[in-house]
Amino acid sequence: MIDKIKFQKSGFLIGSFLLAGVLSCSRKADDYQKYQNGREQIYTGVVSNLRTDPGKLRARIKWNPSSDPSISRYLLFWNNGNDSLEIGTKGESTADTISVIITSGLQESDIQSFSLYTYDKAGNHSIGQLTAPLRIYGSIYEASLYNKQLVTANPYKIYPVNNSITFYFTKSDTTNIFNQLYYYTKNDAVDSIRFTGDSVNVSNLKTGTRVAIQSYFLPVRNALDTFRTRRADSTIIIN
Repeated sequence: MIDKIKFQKSGFLIGSFLLAGVLSCSRKADDYQKYQNGREQIYTGVVSNLRTDPGKLRARIKWNPSSDPSISRYLLFWNNGNDSLEIGTKGESTADTISVIITSGLQESDIQSFSLYTYDKAGNHSIGQLTAPLRIYGSIYEASLYNKQLVTANPYKIYPVNNSITFYFTKSDTTNIFNQLYYYTKNDAVDSIRFTGDSVNVSNLKTGTRVAIQSYFLPVRNALDTFRTRRADSTIIIN
């Protein structure tokens, strides 16, 4: 008798939990319908390979289109949603790349993230896609750049046989992509030579004159713009 009573109580408890679960599920379903105005929410497709390239007070945003044929436009947001741009579609395939340049509302102190949404003609949209944080470059970055320096001990070597001079410079970091060396020729004309390493050989250089160097930089590999120092540095006189 005792076992029977225990079983009946357990059965009552299990039934109560099942009933509560059904009611709970029913309420959630009703809430969903209420928030969706009684219709199913439709989401458009998302793009792939969403990426950015930084520049001088500008940024480029690129992506490969979704395979969803219903997409008719894109909406891009930045500055915490305060700025936006609408981009129409032109029947691009998933192999194409859509690219836009943003110049408005960007400051050098900004670390920007861009949000992209796809839309169809009915106003349905995709889940938002967010880019990785992007640094914006400008005059502050330019002011931090320095020209490549000649080594102190042996800055150059003269080769009388072929009437040339090799200049030796200190090593630079990888953002220094090339340098321009300016000099006077024996005909008193100004000439220049571009080089990328830590040394450069110059012929037809007029002795008793100065040479000058200006360095150029790419802050990151995918940067849109090349930056240079504000002015060339005049270096030693070649005797």
